[in-house]
Amino acid sequence: MMWIAGMVGICYGILFILSLKENADNTRGVRRVLRKSALYLYKLVCRFPVSCFDNPGVATDLESMHPQQRREQLCAEYYVDKIERMLILFAGGTVLCTALSVKVKQGVRFTEEYSVQRENCVGEASSIDLLATVGENRECFTVVVGNRELTYEEASDLCEEFWEKVEKTLPGQNESLQDVQEDLSIRETYEAYPFSVAWKSSDTDIVRSTGEVLSQDTAREVTLMATAFYGDWNWNRTFEIRVVPPVRSERELLYERIQAVLLRSEEQSRTADSWQLPEELQSEQFAWEQAINDYSVWLWGGVFLLVIAIFFLTDRDLHTKVEENRKIMKREYPEVLHKLALYLGAGMTVRASMEKLASSYSRSLQNGCKRHPLYDEILRTCRELQTGVSEGAAYEHFGRRTGLQEYIRLSGMLTQNLKKGNRMLLDRLREEADKAFVEKIQNGRKLGEEASTKLLLPMVLFLLVVMVMVMMPAFSSMGG
Repeated sequence: MMWIAGMVGICYGILFILSLKENADNTRGVRRVLRKSALYLYKLVCRFPVSCFDNPGVATDLESMHPQQRREQLCAEYYVDKIERMLILFAGGTVLCTALSVKVKQGVRFTEEYSVQRENCVGEASSIDLLATVGENRECFTVVVGNRELTYEEASDLCEEFWEKVEKTLPGQNESLQDVQEDLSIRETYEAYPFSVAWKSSDTDIVRSTGEVLSQDTAREVTLMATAFYGDWNWNRTFEIRVVPPVRSERELLYERIQAVLLRSEEQSRTADSWQLPEELQSEQFAWEQAINDYSVWLWGGVFLLVIAIFFLTDRDLHTKVEENRKIMKREYPEVLHKLALYLGAGMTVRASMEKLASSYSRSLQNGCKRHPLYDEILRTCRELQTGVSEGAAYEHFGRRTGLQEYIRLSGMLTQNLKKGNRMLLDRLREEADKAFVEKIQNGRKLGEEASTKLLLPMVLFLLVVMVMVMMPAFSSMGG
């Protein structure tokens, strides 16, 4: 695998050098290595009589999506991007496979002399896969290879070192074995040593074999006996432990006395209907009150924060709703222009055309249809006209309320038609409608490109998950 990775690296280097030479005249700045390599590969393949980059269906689709750009440029950008993604994927896969190959090589214990290296004396036995070739026959065997076993002399020498480590770790959080107040650090096995240890205490009322230290009123001594086992051999060692009573503060002592008085008083009053709390301890008066967990203050704080959040989030939601309404009105702009042009072409006036749109919208609302922000504004404009507002003012109000340049421009055309009697209004509306329709298509393509960009990261993450799922069994088998 290493030579494959080396060959891939050499190929990438050659491609990069050739791409630098090929694009020396038109290269601006520092471009990525893979981008240069992809561009060079595209130009190289296009020189052949039969190329895989001349699919007419792809060219037609690209031209339909981007009618304002040249066909050759669209195809070149499309295929260069595709080659670049393939190179990135191939390079990433090569790096991953190389890492896997290196890990596999590190786990090889088979030498050229047909010998298998054993693991050290610590740990569990491992298995190895062997392939035997006899003549034309090849058979695979899985053999469990035990760890190297120590001789008695080696185990005895290692055990001396082992007891020194046990003596250092045995006190745990205590300062020493002669000043023990907390539990001891007793284990049955220790890392980096092949011994198993059995513990026994001379007085389990003071120190148990698990290392638990029982509280004492006076200093007490106890002996811990440890036996280390390795195979059929064992070694013994004793540890002298001195357990001292814990040093308590005045507050801890007072707490213990009050607790003892409370327990004794409660036991003595169990036959009574009520329990009278003790009023004094050694001539000191008590003042009692029931401890209550009152979380109402925290709840009030949460309510206060929620109110503040609602105050600010409501403004944001309102702005979001306004922006959504503007987007809806902007999408409906070509349709409204076509309807106005249709009504004007049929001989209706501008006012009659607006009232026609408003009446159709009112009937749709009566039939249970949802409200539309654009036709709500048209309906409001017609009601202004019915209350006596002039047409010019009503149309200006309509444009300002929408807050969009498209409708401000439309209101300007309608107002100019009233003032100057422009006979070209119908032609201008049709021209504006065609222009708005083209912009709508371009905006739709832009939104589609943004959506594909947003989906790129989830697709990459999904690819990583799939690669991990594929590689995990291989790593698990190597670890076994």
